[in-house]
Amino acid sequence: MSGANEVASATSIRAGGAESADMSLSDRQRPEGFQLTLMSAVAVTSTLASERPEGFPRTTSSTVRASEHASRSAQPGLMVSGSNTPAMSPADDTDPESDLETSHGYPRERAEFYHQRQVEGQRPDVEFYVERALGADGPVLEMACGTGRIYLPLLDVGVDADGFDRSADALALLRETAAEVGFTPSVWRADMTAFATDHTYDLVICPFNAVQHLLSIDAQLAALREAYRVLRPGGRLCFDVFVPRFEYITESYGETDTETVAYRGAPHEFRTLTELVDEVDQVIAVRTELVDPDGKRVFAERHRLKLLPRRELELLARLSPFEDWTVTRNFSDEPLEDGDAVQVWTLEKADQ
Repeated sequence: MSGANEVASATSIRAGGAESADMSLSDRQRPEGFQLTLMSAVAVTSTLASERPEGFPRTTSSTVRASEHASRSAQPGLMVSGSNTPAMSPADDTDPESDLETSHGYPRERAEFYHQRQVEGQRPDVEFYVERALGADGPVLEMACGTGRIYLPLLDVGVDADGFDRSADALALLRETAAEVGFTPSVWRADMTAFATDHTYDLVICPFNAVQHLLSIDAQLAALREAYRVLRPGGRLCFDVFVPRFEYITESYGETDTETVAYRGAPHEFRTLTELVDEVDQVIAVRTELVDPDGKRVFAERHRLKLLPRRELELLARLSPFEDWTVTRNFSDEPLEDGDAVQVWTLEKADQ
């Protein structure tokens, strides 16, 4: 599902254990109207409509690109929203033997559920990627943008941003949320191994473990090549993945984690089971299930993710077209060290 993973990754962090508390970034001057509470798209709609300064741009040149994608939807070979969307890449993270959700995204109920959880939760990557985007000299592309947890805050601070995802339901929810505050998002349906755009960008981002849904070396390198292709000279690709924590793996894998959550005004039971399904290739499977008060299943999925320690990612970087790269810890500028929870990679395209 290398694309519809903004919500799938919401459970995959369990595979690496709890994130470190040492993840805050130093404060810096932010545009008037920017709220650090924007940890989800819904927060955008609820807090900024009345606080946005007069004349604040609701649309950018990404609005033009949104129209372009819509007008080109019937052309063959373009993976955009609509009935003409071709099949996704065969590089997929769903279990082919599973009787659960199919490979092309996630259902509307699951999109709504994780959208709600992202409103209630708080993760430091939103601030991190917003700051990276504000520091870029030109447009930004988000891979696997999901329901807009990061994408919509980018639009809100005036970033010229595009995005894509595999899930039509997630993109529909993103568009609905954007419409509530007058945004015209430039998003389309595509795969991380084939971006379906000829536009170029100064920054490409891929948050929240999304690259771990690429299970094969071919798929991983294809995604890196695609990012390189759409980047302008001097541009950067930035993504984060969790650090595999073997203490957590040995203690927690194979055990179902159950919590009671509120969904659509009623208590539901949310279950997560993580298992190591391929010891040789270091692939895990994360099964999630939501059950209503009557015991009826709302949704259930099982997705596979690739564990990616630092040296494996460095080998991929060496095989990619990128000329330089760095890795830091926990959304900071500090070098990655043993015991850290999150590794943040920045790959750079040389100036030409």
